Amino acid sequence: MPEPNNKQVAELVSSHGHLIFRYIVRRSPQIADAEEVYQQTCLTVWQKQKRFDSTREFLPWVYGIAKNHLRNFYRRGKLRNALLDTDVLDQISQRSKEMNYREDYFDALEHCLQKLPQRIQRSLKEYYSGGIAQAVAEELSTTPNAVYKMLSRGRSDLQVCMKSRLKIKGVK
Repeated sequence: MPEPNNKQVAELVSSHGHLIFRYIVRRSPQIADAEEVYQQTCLTVWQKQKRFDSTREFLPWVYGIAKNHLRNFYRRGKLRNALLDTDVLDQISQRSKEMNYREDYFDALEHCLQKLPQRIQRSLKEYYSGGIAQAVAEELSTTPNAVYKMLSRGRSDLQVCMKSRLKIKGVK
């Protein structure tokens, strides 16, 4: 298991700090609680950095640490005006992962659409906005058969680009 060095961990925490804090804030009834749990999480990450396998994704590991600190904070009764039990916390955690996936997915889709040739972008947008091939063909001054080929090529290019983009972001 490759171990990261201090500088790598500091860079990872620094570059992902806003995501870590957002994860904690969404699960805390008050910002003061979130700040305390965030500090504890960062301290634990620093103390246990040798346990982190740098071939794996960083955020899920940190989110697990944060989730444990939130649970402990909640169990000790320190959360001010806490309304959530650990089962609800688990459900919120799962939904947050799904929301993060959706954000990553749509960011990748937007990025990849921008990389397509303008003509293919237009054909995809027209077609998926409820257009039929004949109308899209007239709009683009081409044949319906050519529209189908553009759509096929566009979908194929999008698929390749998005797989690559999501892989870079660590989304499976």
